[in-house]
Amino acid sequence: KFGKPTIVKVGILPSNVREYDIQTGKFECDFFLTLTSERPMPPMDLIFTNGQAETKEVMADKPTFKMYRYVGTFSSPADLHDYPFDTQELVIEVEDDDNGTDQIELVPDLEHTNLDVGFQVPGWEVAFTNARVFVHNFPDRFDNDDLYYSRYRFTLGLKRFGTSAIFTVF
Repeated sequence: KFGKPTIVKVGILPSNVREYDIQTGKFECDFFLTLTSERPMPPMDLIFTNGQAETKEVMADKPTFKMYRYVGTFSSPADLHDYPFDTQELVIEVEDDDNGTDQIELVPDLEHTNLDVGFQVPGWEVAFTNARVFVHNFPDRFDNDDLYYSRYRFTLGLKRFGTSAIFTVF
């Protein structure tokens, strides 16, 4: 319908993470999300597949550049195999609910994926950040139904401070 898919670079800048609950894996995050493309993007309906946005503020809405500020609650199951010397992965997943891979192809914008200056999570230190895109396939509903969507995944790795982990053991 639109020719080749529009390539959309996705960047994210978390400002802070609050209320991280290791028992439930839930956390609240305040972040900026940017979408950049070389040609005009079709209308998009961004959804978070592992949480929900409580607030959305449109900072820029141009045909080839969009910037939003979100505050939302997300969920990532905790991995306690190495407790108390564990590293937890907090994930934010974004998908366009309207356009499949034949119309939009999301790619990570690593130049514009960072943590805000002074970013910290009380009791934890940042171990790593990672951004990647994969194709999510929905089950067929009828013959020749090909529901493939690009899904962007940002991962923030948090590890416990060493002294905190030692005191937990002893």
